[in-house]
Formats: sequence, C-alpha cells, structure tokens
Amino acid sequence: MLDVIKGKRKPEEVKRDVIALRREHNEIKYGFQNVREAVEHLRRSLKGM
Repeated sequence: MLDVIKGKRKPEEVKRDVIALRREHNEIKYGFQNVREAVEHLRRSLKGM
C-alpha cells in the first residue's frame, strides 16, 4: 500500500500480488485478531523483562 501511495508501484501490480498470495494461503492475518490476543501477547512479552 505504501509503495502505491509513494508512486513506486501501480495498484494493478499490487492487486496481482495480493491475488497470488491469497491463492497460496487460506487465511491471512493482520497483526492480532482481537484485543484479547494483543493483551495476552503483551503480558507474555513483559514477563521476560
């Protein structure tokens, strides 16, 4: 997305890449799926400090 905004890539190129990626993977996750997941990860991370 950032490459499109900066003018480095055309939206059509990104679209082709996204379609290819979705063919290879049934599920694509973006960060955490919910707040609980994020909080659990943060708690585990802080225990090591």
